[in-house]
Amino acid sequence: MKFSLSNVLFAFLLVGFGIGWLVERRRAVELQNEIDRLETHLKPDSFAYRYHPNPERSCFAIDPLAEVDRKTGNLFKALATQPAAWSNGLNQYLGLDRIREDLDPKLTMTVWWHGEVKDAEGNRFFVYLADREREPNTKCLHRLHSSFSAYIVTDDKNTLLHWNGCEIDRLLVTEIELVGDTFPAGLKYREQSRHNGDSSIEVRHLTKSGITN
Repeated sequence: MKFSLSNVLFAFLLVGFGIGWLVERRRAVELQNEIDRLETHLKPDSFAYRYHPNPERSCFAIDPLAEVDRKTGNLFKALATQPAAWSNGLNQYLGLDRIREDLDPKLTMTVWWHGEVKDAEGNRFFVYLADREREPNTKCLHRLHSSFSAYIVTDDKNTLLHWNGCEIDRLLVTEIELVGDTFPAGLKYREQSRHNGDSSIEVRHLTKSGITN
């Protein structure tokens, strides 16, 4: 009987791990589908034509990015004026196309982590993780993924070099730190489990062309 019970418990564990893997895999596929659609089907919104960091040249009576934190504001103001950031879907993913008169934190992804890394020649680059601020039980609108962050790489003037969606959820991350100051740098953080109260130390590698395990 003891042997049979152990087999049953082991089978349940396997089923649980299998379901967890399938859920994560589906979330990753949904994320990539969203990014593919942003890159191929969406065009710059009216925000791209109305906004200018110089208030005298902006069509907004009040700068909609004036009240955000400095890291988010500096990045968003730079990206808003870069055609490449619109054509490759980043600004739509960040929610800049949904800004009308002011920044609504329920509809935009704010910078929640920022680091500085150099390449082999000593050139400086900025790396960002941007995630949407969400109130509890807020329904995400169409085209807004519920949890994945954007990994963004710019030069030291915030000119966009690369971005991609990554499977990091700010709501599950604590104790994050940059390991090393040259590419490929390490990103070390503690991540809570989606399924129970456990946590684990995760390490990702940051490059100019992506974030990898």
